[in-house]
Amino acid sequence: MLSGAWTVMNFDRVKLGLVSAVASAAAFGLVFCAPARADDANWAGFFAGIHGGGGYANPDDDGGLFDLTGAIAGGQLGYNWQTGNTVFGFEGDVSWANINDQISQSAFGFNQSVTISQDLLVSARIRFGYTYGPILYYATIGAAYSELNLDLTVTGPGVNLSQSTRSDIGGVIGG
Repeated sequence: MLSGAWTVMNFDRVKLGLVSAVASAAAFGLVFCAPARADDANWAGFFAGIHGGGGYANPDDDGGLFDLTGAIAGGQLGYNWQTGNTVFGFEGDVSWANINDQISQSAFGFNQSVTISQDLLVSARIRFGYTYGPILYYATIGAAYSELNLDLTVTGPGVNLSQSTRSDIGGVIGG
């Protein structure tokens, strides 16, 4: 499956709620660090964004019957800590998908319709990285959840209708 992604807002750069955070910190006696130099990359803080794209799958084990295509949209958020050039943090994302295909056939007085669709993708990951100038090189590892729906409808003498939903939990590695 292919998908494109982009981040539209980085809370580290925008500093939403800065006034209330400073007031709260002052009330509790917290100490703030001096601002980073302009040539230093600071990847610490919260981030959030949206992503979108498309997906395609042609399962190898279905005999070439299905060509699943569709759109993906969702969002991600996370938090990074930085010590020197080392960055570590966590991130998560949720994607809603509309990747599906349907086949129908008739034989001997029976009509059969099979629909397969990918509806939901979720992942949670930890991040470890290294900055070099303004660039962050990083790797992630974590868990992923996927919801795949398979609907089968058969009509004819002695109607039989069946529907099943399959959910998978697995791992994810990225960078």
